Amino acid sequence: MMNKRHKNVAIKPLRGLLPLAVLIAASLTLFSQPSTAASAHVKSSVNRSETPDTGAEKLLLPYVFSTDSMGVNIGLGAMVSGYYQEQMTVGGTVYGGDVSYGVGGGVWNYKLPKTERFYLSLVGFMGYYPQQKAYASSGDGYTPPGTPLPGSNDSSTEQFLQADGSSNWWDIKLEYALPIGATKDKGRVTYELTGGLLTS
Repeated sequence: MMNKRHKNVAIKPLRGLLPLAVLIAASLTLFSQPSTAASAHVKSSVNRSETPDTGAEKLLLPYVFSTDSMGVNIGLGAMVSGYYQEQMTVGGTVYGGDVSYGVGGGVWNYKLPKTERFYLSLVGFMGYYPQQKAYASSGDGYTPPGTPLPGSNDSSTEQFLQADGSSNWWDIKLEYALPIGATKDKGRVTYELTGGLLTS
């Protein structure tokens, strides 16, 4: 009897902590979500004193890669920064192999007309993949007892589903440059560089 009463006394303070524990767990869940969101970037243009009249910066990059599921692919990537608007970047890539192919493109930091602080970014990709692997269980969802779940630490590298398919996605982002800090007066910051070092 004495031991029973002692156990009840020890459990009562723990019951009082339950609402606090739930509150802490809920707070951590709510406030940890913004950390997974895309971070904002200062909209900027760069002027280099060594090359004052170059205007837009351009990059053309041919590439080759090989994977088990896609085979050998060749591609070409291109990027132009500072064309049309100083802070804006336009880029794209295209690649292909025997069966697989992909094309992607984007516009980053396009300042919307008649605004000083609204910037739009749009990026997308479309591709076909002949032998994609997903380390997941089949549609029936049944995994026999004693068998590790596909994709878990103890699973076999042979536990996967394989099929061909397309991956098509688009992402659009609208940003507003707050009138604080470096963008207090304008929505874009201009950096002056000499020898790669900031002079302004």
